Amino acid sequence: MRDDLTRAIEQRDTARFVPRPVDGGPLPGTRLHSAVDLRFLTLPSARSAAQYVYNGANNRLVTVRELVAGHDPDRAHTIPDAINLGAMLDVLVTIIAEHRRPEVSYHRPSGRLYARTTSGSRST
Repeated sequence: MRDDLTRAIEQRDTARFVPRPVDGGPLPGTRLHSAVDLRFLTLPSARSAAQYVYNGANNRLVTVRELVAGHDPDRAHTIPDAINLGAMLDVLVTIIAEHRRPEVSYHRPSGRLYARTTSGSRST
């Protein structure tokens, strides 16, 4: 029963945050330029991170699960609500390494990481 209560509280906490797309201005927080910046970042004691992505169809940020569900509802059930912090940092390292002109930042007061890419990846 305690585990069920903990899950309910965690789910309620993640549901409170409803992000809005950044309007093209600078991302909030300190700019991170490389994988080294990410690896030496001191993060609060968070255990997991929810991933939000831009959905151009309705001009809002949605969870990765919600975006996938719009295309393949069966596949969406395999997408976790949140990933552990190490996996989130790996995602950001990949964004920095593989995208043209990626923008990544960390907003210390809110404890949030932000990333924005232009369309297209680097050619190898």
